[in-house]
Amino acid sequence: MTNLRDEAGFSLLELLVATGVLLVVSSIVTDALMQMTTSQKTIWNRTEMHSGIRGATELLQQEVGQAGRVSLPAPVAVGAGGITIFSSPCTTPSTVTLSPSTSGIFPGEILTILDGDTQESVAVTAIPSSTAITACFTRPHGVGASILPLGGFATGIVPNTGIANPSTATVLKMYGDINGDGRMVYVEYVCDTAARKLYRHASATSFRIPATRRALPTRRRPSTYKARRTRSCSTSRLPSLSRPSRSIRSPGRSRRKPKPC
Repeated sequence: MTNLRDEAGFSLLELLVATGVLLVVSSIVTDALMQMTTSQKTIWNRTEMHSGIRGATELLQQEVGQAGRVSLPAPVAVGAGGITIFSSPCTTPSTVTLSPSTSGIFPGEILTILDGDTQESVAVTAIPSSTAITACFTRPHGVGASILPLGGFATGIVPNTGIANPSTATVLKMYGDINGDGRMVYVEYVCDTAARKLYRHASATSFRIPATRRALPTRRRPSTYKARRTRSCSTSRLPSLSRPSRSIRSPGRSRRKPKPC
């Protein structure tokens, strides 16, 4: 006699209950995953924002520290013939040859000739050629004596009073050897409070200081300052300081369209 096996399975009610429980558990897990993804995205955006802000503040701090600095793009020394025409006190400026060139030197700049016991500082009165300057010397100097522009501009960070085109509450202006390469640069930070954006404008410039200014400039800005500033000015946007939901790039000289804050 053959025994029939029991073929009974799950009932319809059991299947419905199991399916309902599975759907509830799946929805809970999916919701948790979505929340975790959103949290990770927010954390990433905030990290990028803080990194961008840190880069912007470090750049601003570095440029403020360099503002007013005066230097030359290459070492300069007394050229052929040395300095043999001098008088004390000096009444008539004399022209001397420099080696290799006068690149980076401007009228009114104070240069120090490092020549041992005969070291002295002179003010450049004129630059007749690319290899010669005119100044008032009180001591003789031999060929090869090093020449350095010691000191700096008193108004490297343009003050907000007592000067034409001053800095304001939303515009910070500075100039000098900002990049440390011996070239004079004008930098301007503009804070757009309405759009919540911070812009950085930078342009190469040159200075012309009157020959009567024998000390470091304090109040008056060079005559070609504004004209040079408005030419070939590169603009870059620094990171905004709000809305962490957007990733913010580190400051640079990109010309891409600024993103809203």
